Amino acid sequence: MSDSTSNREKKRVIRDGVRQLKSKPGWDPSARSNGTDPNRALRDLSQRERTDKAMDGASECEACLKARASSGDATAL
Repeated sequence: MSDSTSNREKKRVIRDGVRQLKSKPGWDPSARSNGTDPNRALRDLSQRERTDKAMDGASECEACLKARASSGDATAL
């Protein structure tokens, strides 16, 4: 674009270019951030399983039971 091109014209050209890119499959960044990434889902599942395992182990742990009783915090591990 030359220096004589108005800001309005520059914005229009950019907006048109963005619209053309978004119309192509796989080029819309907002469509990719919908949380359906399989790797992310796998990481989340793994984290939930680790958290559940830790919480289950804490319910059977004698030291955890004593810590809860002494602190009054039902979530103390």
